[in-house]
Amino acid sequence: YLTLNRVDIFNQEYIEQMQNGIERELEELFTQIPRIEEINLEKWLDLFAIKTRITNYYSHEQARLDNQLTSIMPFLQQSLLKELFNLPVRLRKNGKLFRKIIEINVPELKKFPLAKGEATYPYFMGSLLTRVFSIIKKNLGMNVYKENNVHILLNNLKEFVYDTINSKSVIETPYYDISKIKKIVDEYYSGNEKYSYELDWWLSFELFRQNISRFKS
Repeated sequence: YLTLNRVDIFNQEYIEQMQNGIERELEELFTQIPRIEEINLEKWLDLFAIKTRITNYYSHEQARLDNQLTSIMPFLQQSLLKELFNLPVRLRKNGKLFRKIIEINVPELKKFPLAKGEATYPYFMGSLLTRVFSIIKKNLGMNVYKENNVHILLNNLKEFVYDTINSKSVIETPYYDISKIKKIVDEYYSGNEKYSYELDWWLSFELFRQNISRFKS
């Protein structure tokens, strides 16, 4: 339930190592934060998300941006978080607090639809209803916006991708499962655009890996 799947490119040995690392990280976290009985379930879940989701999901991109321009995450300031934990749970759920701020300060914004991913949805919808609505629109082919930049980029990089996957550096990377990666590459460039997500993620990770390798050397 906590897993956010990206792309299957690693061999089984390293997958097991990462899974074991996750278990150890969670065990340490459970000893650091108060028990559910001490602070109630809603506060515990918010604290759990702050300690796990932010560091594993957002911090890498924040660190990358800081190399270009030092910035801040205003909603992650400790003083603000303390105040947010004092708010009633009903205001913290489904983005109600943000809507309340808009309603008080700029109510005319309520006339405009919101956007998430490739879908738009009415302003009044909460998080759960928005997710259901977005899935229905996607399955019915009702999304107005369609992102084609990924396909344009990957098609222009075809020669580079094949050179990279056949390079000594990639083949000798111990944690890669080369057969999985080659299947992704071959499937996409054979016309199966469903593999664009996997190829995009592997290529992004490979460029990240190359930069780390150059830095270490």
